[in-house]
Parts: sequence; structure tokens; C-alpha cells
Amino acid sequence: MIGIVAALALLAQEPDRLSEATVAPVFAEGRLRGCALNFKSVQRDNLYFGGRAVGADGSFNLYHFGDGQVGAMLKVAVLDGDAMRLPDTGYVITGYETNADDVTSNMVGDDAGYRLTTFRFGESTAEAIGYIAGSEMITVGVQMGGGQSAIPFRTDLKEAQAADWERCVDTLITDIRASLPTDQ
Repeated sequence: MIGIVAALALLAQEPDRLSEATVAPVFAEGRLRGCALNFKSVQRDNLYFGGRAVGADGSFNLYHFGDGQVGAMLKVAVLDGDAMRLPDTGYVITGYETNADDVTSNMVGDDAGYRLTTFRFGESTAEAIGYIAGSEMITVGVQMGGGQSAIPFRTDLKEAQAADWERCVDTLITDIRASLPTDQ
């Protein structure tokens, strides 16, 4: 894996964007309870950072909390050189749409420099979850320092990672449906 600080140094010499992702199931009490998409993305930013190479590090997670309750969480930090910069907010970008309408909370994370944004499982978050698998990428919009515009950090997924994300989500949704009471 590329370390984010090393990637920042590499990007200072190369013009291209660098990114990496991992997909992992989340288990609790021996049962599948979520799907995690961990990402790192490094690129140049002209919006807040004057063309410098900056990175985003974080994860987008889908969770089943029991009793059919489902939600999502975005954890993201911005790295500027070797300094962590706390974003004001973050959301997933799906083409020309976002899941910002589904935000339920926005708070500073337990890990220094990370922002946690939670989302209800509404239409735009459901769209984001499907879009990730279909487009083989996640783009996270991050707003900094009271700004109104977001830096779009794109992380490409390999075909197998997109398939793993889709498989995890499908399995989780099947388990949720099976756990719901049926009408008799």
C-alpha cells in the first residue's frame, strides 16, 4: 500500500492523481453487520490548497444496526504535507448528484483530524452505494474551512474490489430482509 505521505511526495513530482482502495466486510457478534470501503486519494487541489498535492484518507461504510435499521457513515481526513486538516463536512458524489440530503450528523471523529458524517439510508445514499459498484470508483466531496465548494477526491476501484463491494452489500441487504418480520 502507498503511504499517504509518500504519495504526497510522489505526486509533487508527478502530475497524475494516485489512489487506492480496500473493501472489507464488518462483523459483530459473528454476523455480517456492514460493508467498509477504505480509500486513499492524492491529487492537486486549486480550490483550497493553491495547487499543492493533498490527500484524503478515510472510509465509507454501510451498517445494519438491527431491527431493519440501516445507515451509512463517511470518515474522512485531509492531509496537506505532513499535517492533518479537519474537513468541515463530506459526502459521496455520484456523477452530478450527492448523498448530502441524507446527512443525519456531522461531527469530529475520535481519531484526530477525521470528520464523521452519518447518513440515513435514503434514496441518495442508496444511489451512492450502487453507483460505487457500477462505476468502479468512489468520489468523496470534502468541504474545508467554511468553504461552500467541495474538493472531489476520486478513488478508483479494481474490478474485483467493485465486485466485492457489490457482493457485501447484496449479502447484507439479503440478511436484513431475512431478519424482518413477515406478515402472516
